[in-house]
Formats: sequence, structure tokens, C-alpha cells
Amino acid sequence: IAEKAADGSPARVVARHELGVKQIYRVTFDDGSSTNCTLEHLWNVRGRRERRNNLPGWRTISTEEILEAGVKRPNGVAQARQWEIPIQGPAQFPEQEVDIHPYVVGLWIGDGSKKQPSWNKPFPEIAERVRSLGYIVNCGKDGATHRIVGESHKGFLLGSRAYLFRGGLFECGSHERYIPDEYKFNTVENRRELLRGLLDTDGEWQKAGSIGYATTSERLIHDVIWLVRSLGGKAQLQPAVKNGWYPGEDGERVECRDCYRATIQLDWNPFTIEHRRNQWKPCESRYLSRWIESIEYSHDEDAMCITVDRPDGLYLANDFIVTHNTSMLQRLMQHFGLGEMIAGEESKRTGLVFASVQLG
Repeated sequence: IAEKAADGSPARVVARHELGVKQIYRVTFDDGSSTNCTLEHLWNVRGRRERRNNLPGWRTISTEEILEAGVKRPNGVAQARQWEIPIQGPAQFPEQEVDIHPYVVGLWIGDGSKKQPSWNKPFPEIAERVRSLGYIVNCGKDGATHRIVGESHKGFLLGSRAYLFRGGLFECGSHERYIPDEYKFNTVENRRELLRGLLDTDGEWQKAGSIGYATTSERLIHDVIWLVRSLGGKAQLQPAVKNGWYPGEDGERVECRDCYRATIQLDWNPFTIEHRRNQWKPCESRYLSRWIESIEYSHDEDAMCITVDRPDGLYLANDFIVTHNTSMLQRLMQHFGLGEMIAGEESKRTGLVFASVQLG
């Protein structure tokens, strides 16, 4: 099968290397993402040495070597993370045909009315954006309620497409919403449009330079985090769930649904709304990088490593984590001139292989 290279483009798995039963370690990063691997598994990292001396490039070292050097270093009374991995490129998926524009779907997920092609936000930029996509939008007297009443296509006015907002996702209340797979696994630009719609409704610019996103749907918050990471951004779930409430008619405390929040960093401006767009500033690359938070033993299991057809040997693992394609054993074989022969024979035997067990 095809994996994703570090830049997000498709990469072919040309060989796999069975390692037998190995100790499996969980590598966790500062944004909460994690993956399992063996002590021999290789990583491209930048450490304190590279940063202090402005050295270009990355070191390729094993999980065991990172542990021996120390996952963190003393920083006064605290411990500082010291190993960063390369920033992932936007994952490239093939285009899927969809009935509703991704921006409109993101907008509806964030603030749409159940079963209806409408939303409630007072920002005229959103309505203008939807109209620019070929939809006919009516605005209510309150200035906030908007409804799609049809489409303009090649000079012809088409009737309302309200029927498209029924079934599946569009039957969900706010706390049940999610991103359908045909929108998640789509082109980079379609996913960007989807994220723009989500952030124009439930996103906010934060003074620290990051973006906040909040929803009452636990499933959706994880979908949004996945979406941001798939676009080369950084996103993490906030540790505390917000428990809101409001005073009822008799002054009693009425509990709201739990609210899930994420912090997002991007190097491109996702906002359509003017005041948010003007406030946004691109974050520095160090805030887009993922840093190793911990490496801990997890369990013993059959393991293997894979070889991909990339000169740098890098590909994206789960959570779009940039990692290396060979084990320490494979690196030694290549050093002695055996790696290409073994990988070539393995490729002839297996073809393209799905990495269904732990990384080597």
C-alpha cells in the first residue's frame, strides 16, 4: 500500500522486515499525539546541540539512544523537552466528489440548524463567502439568521437544496456532530475550506498567537485535531473539560453540556471573518514542531519495520507523526552493503505491504 512521506505526498512501502517479539515503547509528544515503536526504531530529531550551534539538518538516532541521552534536560527546577521532530507536510489524499462545498459543511457543523441549510452568525463576510461559492443566501431581520435558498449556476437559479441537509450528519444535534470521511479524506484545499468554515463559526484568535476551537461534541473535537494535523498544523486537546451553566427563569442553576476545547497552530490564515483575519499572525516554526514529551515501556508484541521509497527514509505514522522507515538492524545492514539486496528480495516477495504491527 501507499504510506505518506514526511512532506505529505504518497510513498510506497517497498519492503517489510519482521523483527519477532520486541519490547514496545510508547513515544508521546507535547501535543498529546503518540505512537508505539521498538527501542531500535529510528527518528530524525533536532536536539539542544543542533539548536545552540545553528546546525542544519537532523540527526537520525534510535529510540534507545534518545532514552540514553535523556528525553528531557534540567532547566532550573524544571525539566525541558529537548528533542523535536520535523514538521509534517499536508497529507495528500485523492479528491472525492461531494454534494455540498466543504466550507459550507464546516460552517454548518459549527453553527448550522439541524436538518436545515441555515446558520446563525452576524458576520456578513460568511454570507458573502457562501454566495461567492454559488449559493443564494437570504438574511433574516435579526442580521444573524441566514439560509441557503438555492444555487446560481451558469445564470440559472436552482431551487433550495434543503434535502441535502437531511440524513446522517445533518440529523445530528451540536453535541453529536462529526466530520464525514468523504470530507476528511479529500484534497488539501478541500480540507482547508472545511477548516475555514469550522473556525469562522466556533474558532477564536488568541493573544498568544494560537487559535482556539470549542465544541460540545467529543467526537468532533478529535476530528478537528486530526484535520489540523493532516494539514501540517499542530493541535492539542485542552486537559480540562469546561462545565458551563446559566441561570434559569427562577434563578436556578442550569447545567450546560460539557465543552471540549483545542488549541491550534497554523502557518496560514484560516479566517474569513475580517476582524479575526486581521488579528491572526503566523506562529513561529518552533511552535509548529512536535517535541518528545515521554518514552515509556508499554508491552511486548510482534514487531516489524518497513522501508519506503523515499531518499530521506521518512514517512508519516499515525497522528501524522514524522518518523524513519528503518530499524537499527537495517541501518547496520545498509552500512555493510547488505540492506539494498535484502530490501530488494523482500520487495519482490511481498510487493506492497500494510504495516499492521508495531513499528520497528
